[in-house]
Amino acid sequence: MLNLESISVSYGKHAVLSGLDLTIKEGVVAGLLGPNGCGKSTLVRSIAGAQHCHGSVSYGKRSGRALQDVTGYMPQEIPGHIALTAMESVLVSAQRGGSAWRVPKKDVERAYAALDALGIGKLANTYLGECSGGQRQLISLAQTLVHGPELVLLDEPTSALDLKHQVRVLRSVRKHVHGSEATVAEKLNGKDADAGESSSRLALVVLHDINLATRFCDEVMLMTAGEVVAQGTPHEVCTSENLSRVYDTEVAVNTDEEGVLTVVAR
Repeated sequence: MLNLESISVSYGKHAVLSGLDLTIKEGVVAGLLGPNGCGKSTLVRSIAGAQHCHGSVSYGKRSGRALQDVTGYMPQEIPGHIALTAMESVLVSAQRGGSAWRVPKKDVERAYAALDALGIGKLANTYLGECSGGQRQLISLAQTLVHGPELVLLDEPTSALDLKHQVRVLRSVRKHVHGSEATVAEKLNGKDADAGESSSRLALVVLHDINLATRFCDEVMLMTAGEVVAQGTPHEVCTSENLSRVYDTEVAVNTDEEGVLTVVAR
């Protein structure tokens, strides 16, 4: 279980998060939604240890360095100036704590598999600076998942991707957590034959596309002005009333015969 207690972050005199408490159970893909500037990225960076914060962050019995050892964090900004190929960059993550001089065959195989799973195996020998923003985003996700982290933190992992790759990324995240790529609706409708046992993994994903969140996230949190104002299943949280209030615009929410939510701003 991810447990946050009294998380506070300020930039100068501006308080972004102030005494935030949040608990998320393991075994879920959780979506973090909310308008620009509400503190989503700051919260994820704080959990990852990339942002200094006051308060406590723990996952099960792990905190501090022990927590970072089992965490995979994909930031919003993906640098392209690093003089590494896609394969080399993923190998660095696959070898966390290993020798830089000796590369085990299993790490090479894992790195290729991580790239192939996202449909970018052909980029293995391409330098990051030669890749598009969307390609670098996919490579960054491969880096994040290759070492099998228990806690996955993704800050807008689909922002530079086309529709096909948005779906591919979120199915890959679900497979990492659940052992199955099935969406929330497919799982509810019994189309989840590949699902494994209950997972100890958790993925927290910042998304701006609410329709992607309702389709691929087991649980969603709605955030505004540095506070989580709603938490639960997509059907519980993504109501017209909640979304209209938080995004300050009129929102319509429809549900099809398979239980899939569609959110439209009017």
